[in-house]
Amino acid sequence: MAVKMRDSEIEQWVLRALTSEEKLGPSEICVQAQDGVITLCGSLHDDASRMAAEHAAYRAAGVIDVVNNIQLKSCTALSPSSSAIRALALPLKPNRLPFLQRSSSSAFE
Repeated sequence: MAVKMRDSEIEQWVLRALTSEEKLGPSEICVQAQDGVITLCGSLHDDASRMAAEHAAYRAAGVIDVVNNIQLKSCTALSPSSSAIRALALPLKPNRLPFLQRSSSSAFE
């Protein structure tokens, strides 16, 4: 007869498995166990990392099933309203480029 593991033990095994997963690196994944069913939550940057976390959890001792509630982080750095994009676009304004400014002594006047 197999000895049933406590949920706290299963959580520790899952956390170890997540820590050893190369594709994840440092991440903010929470782990909860209830009767051997693991629930993963938190956020990661891509779906490959999300799936790697799920597979790592399945490999841990005592896991019966995994519920993957990990969300994907949105990439706000590339949104048009981003201050970083606005800062990059600032030097491109015509009145800020010396070769587009009219001089008072033009050769064509």
